[in-house]
Amino acid sequence: VGETRQKVQDAIRDELNAPVTIHDFRMVTGPTHTNVIFDAVIPNELSISDEQARKEINQAVSRLPGNYHAVVTIDKPYLGEEET
Repeated sequence: VGETRQKVQDAIRDELNAPVTIHDFRMVTGPTHTNVIFDAVIPNELSISDEQARKEINQAVSRLPGNYHAVVTIDKPYLGEEET
């Protein structure tokens, strides 16, 4: 799970060209694909809608080897939260 989590986060960062972080990551394997379920913290400086962010995240995850499907909740950083 840890390795897949890192691959997902790296793919999202590359896709959005931003320091996106993910948390509450889990995987649920089904008969046709594996759902990767997580929350993504989108930096306030990134001026895209939650829907657009979700679409781009889904595209990034679907390109990873392993037949993954993203189920993502978009979060914004809390005041004072450091972005990494």
